[in-house]
Amino acid sequence: MRRAFVGFASALLIFQTLAFGQAAPTAAPASRTLYTSAVLVVHATASATGTKVTSLSAGTKLTIGKCANSWCQVLDAGKRGYVAERYLSATPPAATAGKGYTNSRGAHVPSPTTTEIMEE
Repeated sequence: MRRAFVGFASALLIFQTLAFGQAAPTAAPASRTLYTSAVLVVHATASATGTKVTSLSAGTKLTIGKCANSWCQVLDAGKRGYVAERYLSATPPAATAGKGYTNSRGAHVPSPTTTEIMEE
């Protein structure tokens, strides 16, 4: 009786390992759309010392592939290379009203306003 139980338990363990122990292969991660949150340099390699491919302004829409070690692969034509992951955002930049510019941190800075001088 004990031998039959050990045989059954062994068979059950082997079946569970074969049926559930191996993870199903997963599909390659799909590309996704992200936006730059600051002025950003696209590098030829995943390194800050890599050759500069191009510069991107804040709010640029990018197609991003794999990310590893804080660097993400840019898949857009003419912009292929790597960017620092910390400067990417899933949300598009907020629309800004009025004249001004976008600073290096991606924030809108309004142009100075003029004041009228009143004569007495």
